[in-house]
Amino acid sequence: MLQRLLVDRLLVAVAVFTTFYISIKFIFLRYGLVFPGYGLFALSCGALAAILFARSIRPSPFLLSRTDITASAVVVGLFGLLVGAEFSSGYILPVHDPIAVPIFGQIIAGGRLPMDVYQPGDSGFTYPPGYPILISPLFGFASKYRILFLFKLLNLAVVVATPAVWAWGIARLFPSKIRPSLLLAGTYVAFFGLERTLPFTLPFAGKNAMLLAGLLCPIIIVVLLESSRSLWQFAIGTVALFGLTLIHFSALHMTAALLAGYLLVRLIERDIDLRQIVLLGAAGVLTAIGILFTLQEVVRDPRAGGFGSPEILSGLSLMAAAFTSEQNWLMTIYASQDFGVAGSPYKGLQLLLCFGGPLLASWLVPSSKNLRALRQISIAFFTALVLSLAFAFRVIPAGIQAEFVGWYLFFLQAGLFTSGILTVLVLAREGNILTRRIFTAAAIVGGLSAVALISFDTVHYTKWNNSQRVSKADLSQVAHTISDAAEGRQCLLISESIGMVNDFVIFQLAKPLEYVEYLTNCNFVNGSYVHRSLPHARDLDGMPPPSILTSLPSDAAILVIAQPERLQKYTAQLNDANLAHKLTALGTTAGLGVWRITLGDAERTVPPGP
Repeated sequence: MLQRLLVDRLLVAVAVFTTFYISIKFIFLRYGLVFPGYGLFALSCGALAAILFARSIRPSPFLLSRTDITASAVVVGLFGLLVGAEFSSGYILPVHDPIAVPIFGQIIAGGRLPMDVYQPGDSGFTYPPGYPILISPLFGFASKYRILFLFKLLNLAVVVATPAVWAWGIARLFPSKIRPSLLLAGTYVAFFGLERTLPFTLPFAGKNAMLLAGLLCPIIIVVLLESSRSLWQFAIGTVALFGLTLIHFSALHMTAALLAGYLLVRLIERDIDLRQIVLLGAAGVLTAIGILFTLQEVVRDPRAGGFGSPEILSGLSLMAAAFTSEQNWLMTIYASQDFGVAGSPYKGLQLLLCFGGPLLASWLVPSSKNLRALRQISIAFFTALVLSLAFAFRVIPAGIQAEFVGWYLFFLQAGLFTSGILTVLVLAREGNILTRRIFTAAAIVGGLSAVALISFDTVHYTKWNNSQRVSKADLSQVAHTISDAAEGRQCLLISESIGMVNDFVIFQLAKPLEYVEYLTNCNFVNGSYVHRSLPHARDLDGMPPPSILTSLPSDAAILVIAQPERLQKYTAQLNDANLAHKLTALGTTAGLGVWRITLGDAERTVPPGP
């Protein structure tokens, strides 16, 4: 019991501290209540709430032997080594997303929220502030470069720990006699070997805020269920839910869907607590009101999805198609484009099988408490999955777009896969001789298939990470080259870049350039990953026309970063517009040329050769 209580208290304390600290610091920042030591005050409030709530937590119902502890440590260690080996190369992760949280955290460390810096329409303006708030204290004692590496390690740790936390949540909410180590192993196989979106995020998607919210979600659900015992616990639970929502706004939808599934199970089992339902509803309503009042800009953002009227018939048709189509973009994100990742055909049907299997098994073997628990798990996660699809396809308008539902849907799908895996393992141990043989064979075949998929993904992700490797020296060279070129003046950058989603986000041609705004005082005129370009600053094939150049501060250092061929074309375009200017070559960085552009020279510039 001591080990169980220690695990429970540790997980609850970490989740409550994290979300409470985020909530308190956000309120200070949002309403300009920043004062010397406000961050320490927020940390103290988080620590106090964590200690108080963790001390009141009831122990989990599962048994935890030394064998289970050892086996669980081995499982977590193996997957930790796997993920660590895949991404050991490089100082940062090979996607664009990891630049967002550090640059926003840097802004928060200076006493402002990103929405105080960016403009409506910028991705930074409506980015959830929770994760940046969480890492902002690092800027008090670590260098910018070290923080990038620490952030990489933190994301790797989140991915490795997520299946373990969800296994703990399942074991606590749905008691059974299934060995915790077996449940843990089944959950890891579900996330890494069957569902497979979790490891995919690191090399190709990022989604760092969603991953952190997904890690904490099962713990916050336990906190909310425990908080119905007293009003002070209810207050802490509500603040914790608010903090979780600040980490990623769709976490509120995921939590609501999972709680609905859990309460449906309790209703089926005739173990419903009306006081608990009322307080859970109140926590959700108060959190939603808190978001509406403090982040009205987010609610009004077109990407929020809005509410409006339901689209029942078309939505139900899309929900049915999601379960029956060969490849559904919402359920199998890594198959939506050619990422080189093996697809998962008919994932919707696989999920239906993982829902129906435990139900049928518990009906055929009603005496098995383990199968009864697995039936409860499958009902809860399937209910959450169906509700989430209803959110996505506007059967239930909930202020969220389908894309954002897709990025939390994989947690629910992994839960369903876990119930299916464990049903096979339980029948391989508890059935008659013929049943045990059949399901033992099924477990072996399924296990080998999962190992094959994990191995394929590991090789592919390792190769991709190595091909996208960025070292600390690469980042330093870019930062120093551009800082030196600016000569201490205000620094404005014009880069050859790629606009995506109607230029909502801008990708640089070289990955180190994504970090220039974080590592230096320079800003991109024609847009970056975290903000749009100046109005019309991409009108000239992605670069600013003369009208924009002449509107820039005359004393600023204006630097152009591009391939020689693109610069030659840009110079010709400026000459055609009769803009007097001069280009001065300053060297190269990240494989691209760096030039200073000076306006007002009497002669037109001769375009440089490639």
